[in-house]
Amino acid sequence: MKPELNLRNKFTESPPIEIVQQGKAAIKLWFSKKEKIAINETKVIFVGEGAAGKTSVMKQLMGAQFDINEPETKGININDLTVKHEETDLTLHLWDFGGQEYMHATHQFFLSRRALYVLVLDGRKEEKKDYWLKVIEAFGGDSPVVVVMNKIDTNKHFDLNRKFMREKYPSIKEFFRISCATGEGIKELLHGLSEVASQVEMVNTMWIKSWFEIRNKFTEITRDFISYDRFTELCKEYEIEEEEQDILLEHLDNLGVLLHFREFDLSDTHILNPKWVTDAVYRIINCEKIVRNDGRLKLEWVSDILKKREGSEFIYEADKQRFVINLMHKFELSFKLNENTILIPDLLDIKEPEFELDKANALKIRIEYEEFLPKSVLPRLMVKMYKDIFYAWRTGVIFKSKTYNSRVIFKTDDDKKIISIYIDGEYRRDFYSVLRNYLKEINDYYKSGFSEFIPCDCNSCKRNDNPSLYEYNELKYFQKYGRKTVTCSKIPFHEIEISRLIDDLLNHKPINLNNELLDNLLWCAKEVQQKHKTLHNNENRYNDLFQSLLKAKNYTVEQEVRTGTSEAGKEVGSLDLKISKNGKELALAEAFKIKSFAKSGKKYAANHLLKLLKNYNPSGLKQCFAICYVEMKKFETIWEEYKSNVKNFVFLYEIPKHEMQDLSSDYLDDTTDIKLGLTKHSRNGELINLYHVFMDMNNE
Repeated sequence: MKPELNLRNKFTESPPIEIVQQGKAAIKLWFSKKEKIAINETKVIFVGEGAAGKTSVMKQLMGAQFDINEPETKGININDLTVKHEETDLTLHLWDFGGQEYMHATHQFFLSRRALYVLVLDGRKEEKKDYWLKVIEAFGGDSPVVVVMNKIDTNKHFDLNRKFMREKYPSIKEFFRISCATGEGIKELLHGLSEVASQVEMVNTMWIKSWFEIRNKFTEITRDFISYDRFTELCKEYEIEEEEQDILLEHLDNLGVLLHFREFDLSDTHILNPKWVTDAVYRIINCEKIVRNDGRLKLEWVSDILKKREGSEFIYEADKQRFVINLMHKFELSFKLNENTILIPDLLDIKEPEFELDKANALKIRIEYEEFLPKSVLPRLMVKMYKDIFYAWRTGVIFKSKTYNSRVIFKTDDDKKIISIYIDGEYRRDFYSVLRNYLKEINDYYKSGFSEFIPCDCNSCKRNDNPSLYEYNELKYFQKYGRKTVTCSKIPFHEIEISRLIDDLLNHKPINLNNELLDNLLWCAKEVQQKHKTLHNNENRYNDLFQSLLKAKNYTVEQEVRTGTSEAGKEVGSLDLKISKNGKELALAEAFKIKSFAKSGKKYAANHLLKLLKNYNPSGLKQCFAICYVEMKKFETIWEEYKSNVKNFVFLYEIPKHEMQDLSSDYLDDTTDIKLGLTKHSRNGELINLYHVFMDMNNE
């Protein structure tokens, strides 16, 4: 700790938190750069329902005249505003989004964790303030929020319970009552924004002078995009070190200077003019032709939708049109129906179809959200389960599975914040288990609290549209502490066995899922890890022992590739295994060393993971193992860094869940020298489980 304290005492500037997280070497490098400047800029994001007056508020702040016929924003408006705080000029990058419901899913492109949010509410009607505050919480983290109550000229008594709202949402910093029509409250709002903006973390972050120079260089570039390679070239021209480049990229993204999609192949379009990409996405989302075609976009239409328009500065070449479509797929705004058509769920027909359902015998689950049912839950679920879609409309979907010989009817009620699920068929519990896992991933992404309710299955409730409901977690606790039954609230108040309601349901393991290979492979890992010193840290010897142990468990192990020098050489390569049992191919495994976790080390790991997902998996095996021999100190720290970075390693293959699942405590509670993680990847529409077996092979 002493060196860090000495650094802090010696300098008055504080490095960005990302620099601090990289350790002493990065901190010293940062302090070695002499000229540093406070950034004094921040992104200000206006959110709220359509017609709430966001554009009018922004124009009033810019000094423009009020237009009573101001049209709704169909895409995004971006403007810069300079405000004074004490003696300092602050630059606010104002982002105004279209508020129409079908545009809400696109907000995830642009919402930043280091920004100031302005929630605009319409004083003439009941607003979904909790919905928007939860959206900000999900995507903006602890970013400060200013709540603007607009149109008070039409509702002079419009106000909120401010104390209650602040307690519920600590990120709210100020409330303002305004009227764009009369100008009332605009000056106070402008002053309040400058005060709150001055406290935003980004505003007070110190930048190295060369960062400013390259930031200004971006404003001079006339192209709408550049490659990641070109970005690194510019960094070298301005003597920006490799360790600084990704941090600078994130800061530019948080400011709204550019959009940075880390998940994409770094050799592809990676840095974008925000207006260039938003214009393309909004053109597609607003296309009436797609709406009339029930949300189905023929790929042959894209060139016409994105053709050069009069009054538009943007041009979309064929490869960039494909990039825009891939971007929409990545953010689960759309999915491919076939080679020529994609579906945009938010543009589906609103009408619910007629269908037969035996409610008495169907498995029924009701999910209730505490305050916030994200509008993207249903569209994103459709994207994840698109191969099972039988029929879909804007507020519901029918899934049919041949694998489980079952049908799911899934309906949402945004106003009541309820999802109703009905399942019939042979393996209905199995099918719900699959659906529930996807649903949990989506809810974790939005950090939305919800409860699952199981309907009573007594004779009185089976045919009742309003059966007794039992909260699933409560039933689990009853069962855990010895309670056997619950009482139905309907006459004649039957006693219902708890085990009948929940056993073999929500914790049900789908058919054909076999954990035997995972358990055996972890046993092999323990054996190899315990013997690594006697194996003289020789990777080929690790691999040979792995194969022998698997064969001892009656697996057929085929060695796909081994590269590198012989055992007598200085370096060895990697091992690629295809694992089978009883003639059935089960999984692929890739074993490799991790000696460094700098940029080159991360790239090395990424290449091995991509081989599993792409190069050596032509048959599309659903289970893969990355076996990592870690020859570095601070094993726990390296594991945490690996977990946080793995989603960036395999950017070509989407990870539905944004963080790796750490399964170490579930499978390895008896050892600290091995870790286990799980990521799920989309490959040609199929979900692949990639297990990461992380082994401490350091001799010290």
